[in-house]
Amino acid sequence: MKKLFKENDLVKVVTIALLVTLILTWIIPGGSFSGATFTKTDLTRLGISQASLSVVYAVSFFLQQLVYVLILGAFYGVISLTNGYKELVTKCAKFVKGKEIPVVLIISGLIALFVSLSSQVFVAMLFIPFIITVLLRANLDKKTAFIATFGSIFVGMIGATYGTEGLYYFNYYMQTKITTEISMRFGVLAIVYILFSLFNIKHIKSVLASKKSIDESKEDKFAVEKASKKNVKVWPMALLFVILAVFAVLGYIRWEEQFNITCFTKFHEWLIGLKIGDHTIISYILGNVTAFGTWELYSILAVLLVIVIIASIIYKVSLDDIIEGISSGITKMVKPVILMILGYAVFVFIYWSPIVPTISNWILTSKFNPFSTTIAAFISSVFTADFGFVGYSVGSFLTAAYADNLNQIFVIYPAMHGFAQMIAPTSVILLAGLSYVGISYKDWMKHIWKFIVALLVLLLIVFALLTYM
Repeated sequence: MKKLFKENDLVKVVTIALLVTLILTWIIPGGSFSGATFTKTDLTRLGISQASLSVVYAVSFFLQQLVYVLILGAFYGVISLTNGYKELVTKCAKFVKGKEIPVVLIISGLIALFVSLSSQVFVAMLFIPFIITVLLRANLDKKTAFIATFGSIFVGMIGATYGTEGLYYFNYYMQTKITTEISMRFGVLAIVYILFSLFNIKHIKSVLASKKSIDESKEDKFAVEKASKKNVKVWPMALLFVILAVFAVLGYIRWEEQFNITCFTKFHEWLIGLKIGDHTIISYILGNVTAFGTWELYSILAVLLVIVIIASIIYKVSLDDIIEGISSGITKMVKPVILMILGYAVFVFIYWSPIVPTISNWILTSKFNPFSTTIAAFISSVFTADFGFVGYSVGSFLTAAYADNLNQIFVIYPAMHGFAQMIAPTSVILLAGLSYVGISYKDWMKHIWKFIVALLVLLLIVFALLTYM
């Protein structure tokens, strides 16, 4: 066990987080809000039985996310076998060399913007294995690859505007509008991205100055060799990735609900209504698919399946190789998924033992204060992977007690949730990302702490100005 923890830093930190949360359920009583009134309940002491059962509930509650990551692994396990993908990686890596800083900044900006706007955070992971493979092939280090991809997801979460499923439900429980302080939240997104970019530029320059050769085969789960054939056609694979990106953008931005764009809903109604005789053939073929802008996380999985089939046919991948690729790809994602389950188990503890309202009741003052609210928002988000549940836990109090300050709250809480996910040992995306690229939690915190301090100071200034100006 000692060797396991020594070699698996992430297992250690999430296990400690689980134990700390378990102990807190023995110390802090549960509670709930009804309007501005807090009602304390008895201690909900969780024991060994609940600790083991929490894993089952974590899988049950978040099965969609876990399956998504495994299937993404299967997708890249197969697609990385094709010569088209291998050649695409080679060409992209060649393009990156000499333009490392602008390429990383563009990638980071696109991911952050997509997360800020899209209805599902995990969809941003679609291209991360490909991006990491390209950056490592271009001789950038794994920390650069991580901050350009997973790190940018956190930037988008901090500056959430119209997107993320958590913000959608937080808004529901707060009974506010998603456009509340939308300009300020876009401003937060811009501020965080600029600061993050400055941090990244400094690190990339140090990597380039070191001129250290990177062996991507040891650093990358889906590293690929050069294509086994000459004159491989790259454009079909590139086109498939472009199509995947288009489906992601169309499917996961709420066009009608947020922007009053109805063309996708109308197109969907027309398409599934097409008939041959008395039969709506298209609807039979597509199944129970919803209109663009209303997709659930699992909706994109059908697109991945179609792309794998087309790519396998174009590049002549045998059925045996496809099966092997699926098995290999899923295996490579098992450890990140296990860590995700453990992170989600912390949320299950909090679900069973509602200590978050109690802690919030201790911190939040009768009169709105941006600093105490920031602390409460951060602590709530550390324990709660599901930001929507934060709204469920404390939304009633915030709406009733701070009715005149809901604008500030709608900036503070989403920002601090994203902030917490960037550093908390309970953050499922952080755990999965660090595990994927092979960075320990200790090394990540050592690498990011200066940025975190600077970001926190900037956010507190923004929150204070928003409140007192």
